[in-house]
Formats: sequence, C-alpha cells, structure tokens
Amino acid sequence: MNSPETNQAVAAIARRAAEVIQQRGKAYNEYQDSLGRVCAVGALRVALKELVPDQLKARQYESLLRRHLHQAMPPHISLTKWSDQRTITEEDIAKLFLRTADQVEVDG
Repeated sequence: MNSPETNQAVAAIARRAAEVIQQRGKAYNEYQDSLGRVCAVGALRVALKELVPDQLKARQYESLLRRHLHQAMPPHISLTKWSDQRTITEEDIAKLFLRTADQVEVDG
C-alpha cells in the first residue's frame, strides 16, 4: 500500500498528463511530434518532468501510475499501442488519466 503522499503525487501527475494532452493535441507513433503534440506516454513524461525533479522518484511514480492505468485499460494492450490507435482521441486519453487519478485518490 502506498502512502497518502505518494497517492496524491501520482494523482497529480495523472491530472497534469490529462491537461498536457488536451492542450497540445495527440501525436501518433512518437512521444512528441514536430508540432508539440504528444501521445499518452509523452504526456505522462511531460507531467513527470514538470512535477517531479528527482529522476528516481519520477521513475517510481511512473511505474505506479502505469500499473493503475493498465488496470483501467482493455486487456492485453500497452499504453503506447492503445494511444497510437487512430480511433483513440486526446479526449479518450485525458479521460483515462482523470479516471485513474480519481481511482488512485479513492483506493490508493
């Protein structure tokens, strides 16, 4: 079980990742394209860089958040592959991040 502080940090990262993808738009098949658009993983990395200066802690938070994200996603697909599907919009990705943030805050 994670500490409340860890859960709050992970939820904040997920919420910021949702904002990033909504602001920048969605990239396909790369973390960030030449127009500044990002995929789900790109949005997550931008959020981590902005919110968590300590790289070791950032990796720990990313791992925790990815576990929570995968629980909310369709089975047998990675976050990257899911995000790169043409039918998945930036709104879908933002909703996944926001639902996950809510879940982390409630359940830990």
